[in-house]
Amino acid sequence: MSQPEESNEQTFSTVFKLGLDPQLVIKVEDVVFGLPQSQIMNSEFFRDMLSSAHIGSPNEGTIGNPIALDSVTLAQVTSFCRLLECRCFEPKPDLSGREWSEALYLATAWGFKNIRSYAIQTLDSITVDPLESITIAERCEVPKWLRPAYLKLCLREGPVTAEEGERLGIKHYAALVRVREIELREQLKTAEGKSNQGSGGCQGECCRPKPPDRSTVLLKLISEAPELKVDNEDL
Repeated sequence: MSQPEESNEQTFSTVFKLGLDPQLVIKVEDVVFGLPQSQIMNSEFFRDMLSSAHIGSPNEGTIGNPIALDSVTLAQVTSFCRLLECRCFEPKPDLSGREWSEALYLATAWGFKNIRSYAIQTLDSITVDPLESITIAERCEVPKWLRPAYLKLCLREGPVTAEEGERLGIKHYAALVRVREIELREQLKTAEGKSNQGSGGCQGECCRPKPPDRSTVLLKLISEAPELKVDNEDL
């Protein structure tokens, strides 16, 4: 967006430049963004906004009278706009994992299906802390990220801390602690069985049953925990 004379009241985002495409101008935390009409008409959120009685005056949604959005943050809108302006033939925007998450949140809330799919596909290939993955999955309605994140928390050496428990919620925290305890008991039983086998008879590797893969065991326990039930896991 071209920079008008500076004002003490608001600054103008440089994410979008004014062009031939008519724009809807919004204001977030005293920063103004111009969103191309051709893009925002793909959003049910903005279609409903533009057809509502709230849009009263002819110049509402213009630079002189931007629409204030108080329910979103500047970081969210900036990250989202970086994706909105990206063309299919251009390199992927250089955003951090957190910025991709912020963009995904708005794409979900505002109903931009293509941008949502693009953000999910990108985040699939980014290593994210499991606790953060759970938060994003629940906030942005991506259930397929939940079980892999639960598994990472169960596989790591350190325990799930009380602080992490606060973020997870007491039910999820208790379920994950229980899963880890059950799996640990199974490991101890397996080790005890090996010890007993070694006291007599065949002691070769061929005589010892192969222990089940930890990930397989833990995923089974996670899937059986009602508190960790995942609906619509393919979404």
